[in-house]
Amino acid sequence: VVVLDRGRIVQEGTPEDIYHRPATPFVARFTGIAGELAGTAGARVGAGAGADRVSVEVAGAALSARAADRIDPGQAVRLLVRPAATGIVGAGAPAGAAAAAVTGTVVDVAYRGRGYDHVVTSPAGTLAAVFSPHRWERGSAVSVTVDPAGCSAYPEQVHNRRVGEVTAVRMPAVTHGGPEADR
Repeated sequence: VVVLDRGRIVQEGTPEDIYHRPATPFVARFTGIAGELAGTAGARVGAGAGADRVSVEVAGAALSARAADRIDPGQAVRLLVRPAATGIVGAGAPAGAAAAAVTGTVVDVAYRGRGYDHVVTSPAGTLAAVFSPHRWERGSAVSVTVDPAGCSAYPEQVHNRRVGEVTAVRMPAVTHGGPEADR
């Protein structure tokens, strides 16, 4: 599979590689995320120089994610989270050994047959399609478990295009009346 962004190849590989190790935020968004959380990078997680995981502080919670790029401790990062990496437990409940949790508030809920998808806001961002077999009402305080296997961290970047790409364009003056008034 080859993924193009504005006509440029940004990643190629097997569907599994692209889904589990997206090279850019564009690829992660293209293959499906529940949302993005703002955080601060901590130390690398794992042994050896090749460790590709980083700890990330998100709204008071210590999460772990795949470091998709060079990330230094203390750097602002954007954590992109897959829907399958999320679940809901009541606020204050233990998250379990496999996942850490971010606290938030349910702002929307939809029945999906096998259970419910929730939209949860937190101080770090909003997550959609957060599944639970139980319905959590709007306004409920919950903890959203976040499995590290479904998270990728990217350095925080300005959301505008590269500043150097901005080009000044001079437009001809338009006069009132005459043929140019109809433009």
